[in-house]
Amino acid sequence: MSESTVADWQLIINPASGNSKQKKKAIVSALNQMRIPFQEQATTEPGQAFHLVQDCIRRGQHKILACGGDGTVHEVINGILTQTLKPATDISLAYIPCGSANDWARTLGISEDPLQAVKAIKTGNYFRHDIGRVQGPEGTEPFYFANVLGTGFDALVAHKANAQRKPGRRIQYRWHILKNLNGFSTPEISLIIDEQEVYTGPGFSVAVGIGKYNGNGMTPCPDAVPDDGYFDVTVFTNPSKWDVLTKSGRLYSGDFFDLDFVRFFRGQSIRIESIQPVLVEADGESRGELPVQIDVLHRHLKCLTQLKNKDL
Repeated sequence: MSESTVADWQLIINPASGNSKQKKKAIVSALNQMRIPFQEQATTEPGQAFHLVQDCIRRGQHKILACGGDGTVHEVINGILTQTLKPATDISLAYIPCGSANDWARTLGISEDPLQAVKAIKTGNYFRHDIGRVQGPEGTEPFYFANVLGTGFDALVAHKANAQRKPGRRIQYRWHILKNLNGFSTPEISLIIDEQEVYTGPGFSVAVGIGKYNGNGMTPCPDAVPDDGYFDVTVFTNPSKWDVLTKSGRLYSGDFFDLDFVRFFRGQSIRIESIQPVLVEADGESRGELPVQIDVLHRHLKCLTQLKNKDL
């Protein structure tokens, strides 16, 4: 469509995300079939979705439709949250998953079938989603996430996987786990929750969840609820390499509560520190190193879900 109005959806689409160009065509076809007015803007390089969203808001647009993977959504959310022209709660965000890993869509129950996802824009539920605000080391700019923030081995795997990501292919996280396991040294971390130090010791991997899933279907935070005002924090302390090789599959089912190297916490203010360099990722995107201070913004963004509110 050549001309947009304030009522149109602003379609931010990443043509290089994980699935085929045919799916992108199917999404546009479904939008037209459902008679949903939209203005399409395609990204051509990493980081561009952030700026496209802010341009939309400056033009008075308040309905954003993100089409891509978790990385695209991460950029869109940060574009919404860092602008100051319009409250984030006044902007509607819908999402059509078509990336190499669509973990945020799993929590929200959004179908990867283009027609079903588009139908949800008209018939689905919209709710106020929690957001994590992250302040990294001194001198860095804060950023935001909507799904899961990870540190340690999780962040290393995300970094390596993203560096080798190819358009049209799903990220094979299990393969990257195996490839990077031997060279990884577990750091010592400190975890402070709501101003109380709750854990000090080895931190192989830490997941801070608003959503449940990361790593293309892993479930590090199986009890996370995206609008309850709390982070679910899972610490994988010091698993052996054999533990990782034989038990990491349980992350996909969420059935790992009995493992002796796993600790669970909840809170609204999370600080993770280490005297060693430890990588950080958020929504699957590399975001620097520890320390991080993470604070919840309760019900801060209006988002689409295909689940009933009671199921969130």
